[in-house]
Amino acid sequence: MTQKSQVAVIGMGNIGAAIVTNLTKGKRSVIVADRTIEKANQLSQRLGSLVQPATIRLILQNDWQISWR
Repeated sequence: MTQKSQVAVIGMGNIGAAIVTNLTKGKRSVIVADRTIEKANQLSQRLGSLVQPATIRLILQNDWQISWR
């Protein structure tokens, strides 16, 4: 079985939030970040355990696939 890549989305505006919502509908876990951690936390609370909030700095320091919106 192949391992899925870890996906991170930076920017929780309309497009970023839509990408994250669709990924979670497909049962994909997603790491989310915004200029403020509060927006990432809000989306995580709204969508559940598949969404993990993080800082932009943490995302950029790791080897994750990034979609910048």
